[in-house]
Amino acid sequence: MSVTRHSSRRILLIGGGAGSGKTALASALADLVPDAAPVHLDSCHHSDPDLATSRRS
Repeated sequence: MSVTRHSSRRILLIGGGAGSGKTALASALADLVPDAAPVHLDSCHHSDPDLATSRRS
């Protein structure tokens, strides 16, 4: 019998107000966790209203 191990990824969400240290915490954690990759939601923002299909004016 053979056992296959699948690697699993974990996602940690960090919330808080402006200036509360979210980015500093994410950076510090990324330095400690091998292969960690912080993703900033600001990078996912778009300003094209045609892409926001759920919002029509």
